[in-house]
Amino acid sequence: KYMSRRLGCAERFQALTAESPFDYFRQSLVLSPDYLPDPVTAGEAYAEALAKMVHEAVLTAGGRTLVLFTSYEMMNTVAALSRQRLSQDGYTLLVQGEGLSREAITRRLKEDGSTVVFGAHSFWEGVDVAGEALSCVIIARLPFAQVGDPVVEARSEKIDREGGSSFRDYALPEAVIKFRQGFGRLIRTKSDRGVVIVADPRIVTKNYGAVFRKSIPATVHTVSGESELLERVRDFL
Repeated sequence: KYMSRRLGCAERFQALTAESPFDYFRQSLVLSPDYLPDPVTAGEAYAEALAKMVHEAVLTAGGRTLVLFTSYEMMNTVAALSRQRLSQDGYTLLVQGEGLSREAITRRLKEDGSTVVFGAHSFWEGVDVAGEALSCVIIARLPFAQVGDPVVEARSEKIDREGGSSFRDYALPEAVIKFRQGFGRLIRTKSDRGVVIVADPRIVTKNYGAVFRKSIPATVHTVSGESELLERVRDFL
């Protein structure tokens, strides 16, 4: 419905849902640690909690991890907190924007199992790392557009003027599409297996979280403590 409105099709179209060739329920495990603070209100406390969780998840998964961020500021903050910890445990952290191209970072992830990648916007789509080279994807925050983007603000204002809801009719569906793309980085072949950790508790604490949960072909399992999170990751992998 969202895309038909954007394209001006109204209701005069036919739709077909093509089933995926992947068995996501068998091949993937999706976890949401609801013990993490709210990323919108917690600020620095969220960055510190996320860095700690990422470090423990990387150790449990044995590297092979991609962490997706929605802002460079948060990504760089968590990278500064994580780099030394990961290095001491034998892992190499590659951060988008620090010199290497997206293609070079992706190649390192494919070739070196001790690599951990922090990526922002362009890593949510078009990154294809099949097999055990990528076994854990961490989504740091639900990918709502950043406040202050002039294009987002203009489109939102237009929808509100026309009697719609800029959140329901624009911000939410755009974020869901990007969330699906981020989730899709994990399973690339019929033999892939891995874990997705959604590190934003709003996916289970907010009403709109249900829209995100229903948008992916797997069940989102809530975990209420770090030990439970790591145990489930370890058991699945």
